[in-house]
Amino acid sequence: MCGIFSINSLNRNLEDTRFIEGTKKALNKLSHRGPDGSGILVKTSAILGHRRLSIIDIASGQQPMMTDDGKIGITYNGEVYNYVEIRNELIDLGHKFQTNSDTEVVLKAFSQYGIKCLQKLRGMFAFVIVNFEAKEFFAVRDRFGIKPLYYSKQDDFYIFSSEIRPMHHSGLIPFEVNSKKLEEYLVFGYIAGQETLHQNVQEIEGGHYLYISQNKKEYKRYWHPGDVPEKNISFEDAVDELDTKLYDAVSAWSVSDVEVGSLLSGGVDSSLVTALSKKILGKVHTFSLGFPEDKDMDESHHIRNLRDYIKVENTFVNFKETYILDTLTDLANHFDEPISDPNNYSLMALCKEIKNLTNIKVILCGEGADELFGGYPRHRQISNEFRENQEDNLLLMSLNKVALPRLDMIEANSNFSRKNREIITGTLNTKDAVNRVLEHDQLTFLTTRLHSQDRIGMYYGLEIRTPFLDHSLAEFVNGLPGKYKVDNQWSKYILRNVAQKYIPKSIAWEKKKIGLSIPYSRMLHKGPLRDIFEETVINGGKVSKYFSVKKIQELLSLHKPGIEGQDHSNTLWRILSMELWLRSF
Repeated sequence: MCGIFSINSLNRNLEDTRFIEGTKKALNKLSHRGPDGSGILVKTSAILGHRRLSIIDIASGQQPMMTDDGKIGITYNGEVYNYVEIRNELIDLGHKFQTNSDTEVVLKAFSQYGIKCLQKLRGMFAFVIVNFEAKEFFAVRDRFGIKPLYYSKQDDFYIFSSEIRPMHHSGLIPFEVNSKKLEEYLVFGYIAGQETLHQNVQEIEGGHYLYISQNKKEYKRYWHPGDVPEKNISFEDAVDELDTKLYDAVSAWSVSDVEVGSLLSGGVDSSLVTALSKKILGKVHTFSLGFPEDKDMDESHHIRNLRDYIKVENTFVNFKETYILDTLTDLANHFDEPISDPNNYSLMALCKEIKNLTNIKVILCGEGADELFGGYPRHRQISNEFRENQEDNLLLMSLNKVALPRLDMIEANSNFSRKNREIITGTLNTKDAVNRVLEHDQLTFLTTRLHSQDRIGMYYGLEIRTPFLDHSLAEFVNGLPGKYKVDNQWSKYILRNVAQKYIPKSIAWEKKKIGLSIPYSRMLHKGPLRDIFEETVINGGKVSKYFSVKKIQELLSLHKPGIEGQDHSNTLWRILSMELWLRSF
């Protein structure tokens, strides 16, 4: 994994101290993403910057990189897991290689096939590639948006970056809140589409590329999770094929020149990934979170049973509330946007200890399985209560049920319901009611989870891999009938049928799973976290510029943990996170 920063222009000479020094400042801010090396390529029309974390071809593969003739340059972040196959294909076509890196493979694949090369790439990636001779450039992001990429148009030049803060740190982009998106953040915890909470900073969405030339600007989707026809396949045959595709995905995403570890929560997703990786690699070090201070949340017994069953080395990290209290400000200063999900602090605790205790740089996880197979309670509700031709109404009902109690805190008038309908009805392709909701989750909610995962992993110099989001696997799963995924009150029904082949049935068919959740609702009700909330938000907080503090105070007083209709922890947390984020600039 790496960090990239690029300045590109069609008309302006970028060989200027202002731009070169700005790039250096940005790369320093990106040092956590690439502690193993740094490089800058300066051309008249482009400056390509790179920070490197060495995973594949450790000895070479430094970036930025150019083709042998110097016509095309690239700064690249990610891993392409089928790069050896593509490399051999290119060698047969006459290409010669100087390194064993996937970066050079992507560069020469582009020189051979142009933008069509994206259809060949398997993995997670984000890159900026420049054709100096043709005066054109591309900014590209992987299909699901696992690897981040942002951009900003400034007068006659563009800036691209793996993270937003380095863009401000460069001195080339001022910080300004995009206030029009605050309501969307408050309601959902994420912002759909290209826009961010930073004014004049947008993201390249997953499955998209941006193309700029003298005569053309094109922002185009090259992959959509719903662009697959529903398969006519029996459930039994689907289980067998899913088994094969899961094994293939975990095998591909385990490729590394350094040791690979795995997160193990005790749930079906991480357990299956761990079991398959153990079978493939022969050895895998797993890491788990325990809650000795909160027995209702502690699932250590599940994890120990699984550890013994699969026969893997396991390190327990005992979560303490001080993990949150001690790092609130640090993570707020690191994240590009407010941390909407407090459960990210459990991942932070794990990554911190992995960094402190081991030399492992690559970690497998089960992220994405809920959005592919239907792992959330709302997915079971949809399966039981709603069928075809009602899916749009259902989505709006489900989302507005969450939204309405929170909108009265926002001072500005809202057109949220209309915008929400546009997002839902304007992007979804599938027809099955369950699959439409899963597709919506893949296009929206999943993105913010991947953002957080990337930031936390990179904060500690770790590459976190998500084999469930292998596009070949995802295309197969998205083509299955919704009833195969959520059926008979079971979430992830077909996945559990595969998992029981590799892990104990008691874990494969466990209904109640807490996972990497933390007791933030209780902490906001009473204790140090509530004190922090009152001190920062209520007493002269910066959020008062955007939200009604009176309404916030009322909501805090009404908050009762675990009581339906009275538990306001999600909203309160997002407000606290917003306050800390605003203070970080």
